Amino acid sequence: MRPMHRSMLPCMPRQRTSIAHMPLRAATLVAACILLSAATPACDSRPWAHSASPSGPQSTAIPPLRHVVLLKLNDPADLAACEADARRRIAATKLARGLFVGTPVDIGRTTVDGNYDLALDMAFDSVADYRAYLDHPEHQALVNDWKPKFREMRVFDFGTAAAR
Repeated sequence: MRPMHRSMLPCMPRQRTSIAHMPLRAATLVAACILLSAATPACDSRPWAHSASPSGPQSTAIPPLRHVVLLKLNDPADLAACEADARRRIAATKLARGLFVGTPVDIGRTTVDGNYDLALDMAFDSVADYRAYLDHPEHQALVNDWKPKFREMRVFDFGTAAAR
């Protein structure tokens, strides 16, 4: 008869395993992971630590509502100014809890749509916060100042059930 593995016995209590009882290969892997995570202080495990909201304690939960804007500029030379102004004004609203700004990355995938110059990806805790952001004078000024300089603007709003 073949011996049974511990996982085949769900009613059998599991013992705590220390690194000293692990096989050498597993113990080495665990130790390497611990050392690697300690050696990379630049990596922040808080997904929204870079948020546009005022400084202070923040939740690490990902906000349930996202607002993504893809911009195609009339003059690509305006890219740096548009990005800087968007960062400044979105932060000034103090309503977007997360902000990620970027440009297309071409890695050779034909299914990826890179037909834009600048992407703004914002996160909000609620529809009420998002609506307040849309009505905020800083957002209104951003749109009014830059809309004539856009050849195209695509906006996507999506969220989880918690956002509704």
